[in-house]
Amino acid sequence: MFDLVPDYYEKLDDKRIEIMDDLTRFRALTKEQIHRKHFDGKGYHVNNILSELRKKGYVKSDTLKGSRVGKRGYSYYKITDKGIDLLYAYGKEYLTEVKEPYLRNNQLKYILSANEVLLHLEEAGWQALDSRAVKSKYELDRRDNILGELVTPNEENYGIYILEQNSDIRTIGRIQSEIVANSNNISNYMIFVKGEQSYNKFIDSGVRTQLHTAYKVKLIPYKVGVQIMSAFPNEEEWVKTLGEKFNFDVLTTKRQENGSTSQSFPYLIRHNGQEKYLVDMSFSDLSLSHKVNAYVESEYRWEKRPLFITYMMEQSIYMIGNKAQQITEKQQISIEDYSNIIGENKPNVIQV
Repeated sequence: MFDLVPDYYEKLDDKRIEIMDDLTRFRALTKEQIHRKHFDGKGYHVNNILSELRKKGYVKSDTLKGSRVGKRGYSYYKITDKGIDLLYAYGKEYLTEVKEPYLRNNQLKYILSANEVLLHLEEAGWQALDSRAVKSKYELDRRDNILGELVTPNEENYGIYILEQNSDIRTIGRIQSEIVANSNNISNYMIFVKGEQSYNKFIDSGVRTQLHTAYKVKLIPYKVGVQIMSAFPNEEEWVKTLGEKFNFDVLTTKRQENGSTSQSFPYLIRHNGQEKYLVDMSFSDLSLSHKVNAYVESEYRWEKRPLFITYMMEQSIYMIGNKAQQITEKQQISIEDYSNIIGENKPNVIQV
């Protein structure tokens, strides 16, 4: 690589260039995020390298005020125009035009939170794009609240959003409007939620406005969700694990259409000697709840398959209508169940 860099640019090793490249891709990263990705969370060499890059003017650092209660806030780093020039000299290319980012404190909180999700799941084998790349890719409004895109190992794409502890109902309304408006471009959505108040507001509003798409709109507890999806990047593996935990056999993982035989949901299981549909609401899925309520009004009349619903949050059941609940067996995934499934090696997710 050094041979291709003009003599008037400083020669930096791969580690330093990779850190600067990530700061350009993600706009801002905490020291903890850089430490975890580029040093496996080990040692203190990260301090020396970041200090060196800052003194040479390639990166800037600051503290995110109010990001840790009773403690000094998280330190974060951004690329500078000088750093970007060096990356271009090293042949780096980006989906959008990049320049030294100007970010307000409120923006930083959302961006760093989203980057925590993107980095953890990228490490687990997902593909990740930040908000600028997503807006450029799909020609979305630059003012949209979307914070990135994730693509699963099975090539399902998800737009992602973050809700704080008690997000304003207007913010929730704007996000829900964006999901509907952009669903032709981005099929599925994940909304990572940091607090129960935001969780309840989003569900109440979503049920009232009948928010759903043809695909998935998942409301996900921030830390728990990242930990589960890091451990189970493939949804089918998660379902298989639930089967082992709650004593059911998975018969199909995709909808089958064989002549007169139809299948309304992809996961057909055998539980207590009976064929049922598994409806996994571990992450409250507004589109899936809509399909459940529609199923009991139509397809159930000839399929006659009851439902087995797994869930974590009580609010997930709130979205299932009374008529559908009459043909449903419910299985809550308790905190103890979750701990036993995930084990001790769950990733340390920072709530910025």
